[in-house]
Amino acid sequence: MSQMEILKKELLRSGALSQEEMARAEDYALTRGMPLDEALVFLNMVDYELLGNTLSRLLGAPYRPLLPQPPDPPETIGLIPLKIARRFEVFPLRHDPGGNELLLAASAPGEREKDQELIRLLPSGLRLSLAVASGAEIRKAIEVHYLGKPYTPPRELELPDNFTIMDPAEAENIRLDIPTRPRRNILLVEPDPARAKALKTLLAKEGVRVAASASDPEEALRSVQEETPDLVVFNRRALSGAFSETQAHCNRSGIPTSAYDALAPLLLGEAYPYQEVGEALLRVVSLVMSRSLAKTPEKLKETRRRARYVRLLALRMGLPPARVDAVVLASWLSAGPLGRELAKELERPYGVPALLRPRQGEGGRGDDETASSILSLVAAFQGIERRDPAAAADARRVRSILGQVTGLGAGDPVLEGFIHLLRDENFLGRLGGPMPRVLLVDPAAERDSGLVLRLENEGYDVRVVRGAREAAGLIREDGAHLILSETALPGTDGVAFCRALKQNSKSKEIPFIFLSAPGPVGLQARCLEAGADDFLEKPVDLDVLCLKIRRLLSERPAPEEGGGVRGRLTEMSFTDIIQSLTSGEKDVVIDLKNGDRRAQVFIRAGEVIHAKTDRKAGEEAFYQVMSWEDGTFRITPCREFPERTVHASAMSLLMEGARLADELRNPAEEED
Repeated sequence: MSQMEILKKELLRSGALSQEEMARAEDYALTRGMPLDEALVFLNMVDYELLGNTLSRLLGAPYRPLLPQPPDPPETIGLIPLKIARRFEVFPLRHDPGGNELLLAASAPGEREKDQELIRLLPSGLRLSLAVASGAEIRKAIEVHYLGKPYTPPRELELPDNFTIMDPAEAENIRLDIPTRPRRNILLVEPDPARAKALKTLLAKEGVRVAASASDPEEALRSVQEETPDLVVFNRRALSGAFSETQAHCNRSGIPTSAYDALAPLLLGEAYPYQEVGEALLRVVSLVMSRSLAKTPEKLKETRRRARYVRLLALRMGLPPARVDAVVLASWLSAGPLGRELAKELERPYGVPALLRPRQGEGGRGDDETASSILSLVAAFQGIERRDPAAAADARRVRSILGQVTGLGAGDPVLEGFIHLLRDENFLGRLGGPMPRVLLVDPAAERDSGLVLRLENEGYDVRVVRGAREAAGLIREDGAHLILSETALPGTDGVAFCRALKQNSKSKEIPFIFLSAPGPVGLQARCLEAGADDFLEKPVDLDVLCLKIRRLLSERPAPEEGGGVRGRLTEMSFTDIIQSLTSGEKDVVIDLKNGDRRAQVFIRAGEVIHAKTDRKAGEEAFYQVMSWEDGTFRITPCREFPERTVHASAMSLLMEGARLADELRNPAEEED
């Protein structure tokens, strides 16, 4: 019997909770994806002290409250790293330096193997004593004392001994007014005029003001852009397919939406915004599938990784929130028979069974086709990882194999997007190993060109500049491992630029390849005489170019750089960086530079905890950095963190930042 079952049985036996209360807490825990003890505290059925004392009686270990006071002394926190505290569900209570004794609160003291493993990870010579506390209290203490989240102790109402509500004689003269619901301005989107009119009347009687109504998604979008409502309510059956653009705008702007099939839940206030429903469903499905795969840890690890990949790729491909959730649900439910059975229940509104069916020879590229391609790509890639790990680490081979397996042609946006995602994951995962930097000098080059995307997917850090002067400045500032240049450049031409570099002792060893439009007779000879290592005429065969680059770089050792990974925000957006680092639970600091402006963002255990710019700190600084469209970044591992100033989740920060950016852009668009 698990400790949670023992605790549940004791709470019922002692009369602390009734069967009905326990059943309600269990339902809530399952729906919200949280442990039972956490649900009991959240629902105010018990407090941390009751749970701790109950466990103390059952396990024979002492209980000491963990909140709100910090450990004694506060430096005791440093003896137990955050990852160990989370992994073993322990919290340091007190350290006696004289006797070198540490008192730890554990949710399951007395489990011999777990205790022995914990002792092996602690500093040698440390004498360990164990107290007991509920997992819920330990997790909350970790949030407060390690991560800096605020904590407000529950307050009990204290009344004077002679307190009375009122004199009975006065009670008859008191008029009791029943408070009404706060009025909310909503936008109603209903194509049937008669139904819309009836709804307005019914909602008005419920204290809800329909500020505006629309008969179709286009009209709704215009109305939302003109005046921001508190809530957008739409007819799911009539508009679910056509409402995605309007719903995406609402999500970016932070406007909650609510869909209705029947009227009763809407009028009773039981219709919830999509974001809440979607997040709750994902939590339930991931919890159920994690439990079903608990005996096959490798399968569980693979499924979690698949869900992470498809989510990141779906977000990068710009799918609406509902389709992002659909493909993530499908990734979880693709693991085993239980998942396939559960998928049948999600035909509406997610269409999960259709996503799990292979699509062959279907034309078009709508959201559903993109979602299916994402799921197929990630599943095929994981197959490569299982069969041939070396091939999975080679972007060229991955592209070729995935193209053959999925039927996606060269240059397909989903395929190239996935290769780019893998490259970014590898890039951010290095945190210490520099990527070869390729400098492309061409007045006609674009950041999103096939050449740049291919080089980045090959694992190169590509910088694009227009002319020789800008290139020379970048080489002086950041260096380069290889240069690709057009011959026709503004100002100094490419041949003179190459000759100058080769005559400079600091840059003469940098490989130089010309990529030139067709030119006069003798152009190639002039380029090679200037010191170029190779010359290719446009249009360039990218496979040949990549082979030549690898050969040249293998002949010259790359210059060493400091730790961390570096790049430009034009190459990897701030949003992509945050999504990847937070989903990977990294401990890092991001240093950013935009002209004369500087910023830092600290991420601890996958949570954004602090941000600062020259003049701002906290969430305001984070939103300011989100508005930077260009600049450089450097990501390095971090062990010492400042005081926490950011408490919102990464997704909430990104959504709010996108909404604020839209507000800043809209006035400019109107003036144009």
